[in-house]
Amino acid sequence: MKWILALAVGGLICISCLLLTQTSEQAERAGGEFSSLVHSKAKLRGHGGRSSDLQAPDRRLSEGKLTADQREAAVLQFRFDQMLAKLRNDPSDPQQLLPEATELGGMELAPETEIDHVLALLGSFRSVANGGYFPTGFNYEITNALLGDNKKKIAFISRENTRINHEGELTDKWGTPYFFHSESSTRLEVRSAGPDLTMFTNDDISSYQMN
Repeated sequence: MKWILALAVGGLICISCLLLTQTSEQAERAGGEFSSLVHSKAKLRGHGGRSSDLQAPDRRLSEGKLTADQREAAVLQFRFDQMLAKLRNDPSDPQQLLPEATELGGMELAPETEIDHVLALLGSFRSVANGGYFPTGFNYEITNALLGDNKKKIAFISRENTRINHEGELTDKWGTPYFFHSESSTRLEVRSAGPDLTMFTNDDISSYQMN
């Protein structure tokens, strides 16, 4: 009788271990999906990806691979919060920003002019807050630097600017994140995907700033 009871208890333990293993594997896969989004988001959005690549996180969300809360949590990891930062100037006050910052996003500006405005802000950041060097990194990192995430704690643009999307990326007139290419510490390209929303096609608009 004892050996029958022992076998039954052993069977229950094995079943419990199997269920725990399956649950752990499911959690690991879910965590992998979330980590993958966090890692790939910066590479795909605003860094020269095709329009189909830019929509990849949204497709994964619609397919049920990520919940809305998981995607929002990933987005918030990239955004710099001006409200919580102890900045040396007030970005909500237009008089404490360059005219290019307050004009950026205006409907009357041509796309080429908007890029020139972005370059002006980056040039100001270079000379005032970064020791003569342009910021480097992905779109959201460069945007964060302009928002005040820099050593000098100076904001060069307001988070409320209409050209900054929900993900914290600086976008062109058509809503596509700019492509920033730092060719050197003193030469920077800003590229717009143009009206076809695809980088590196004939309708792209780009401009450079250098010493």
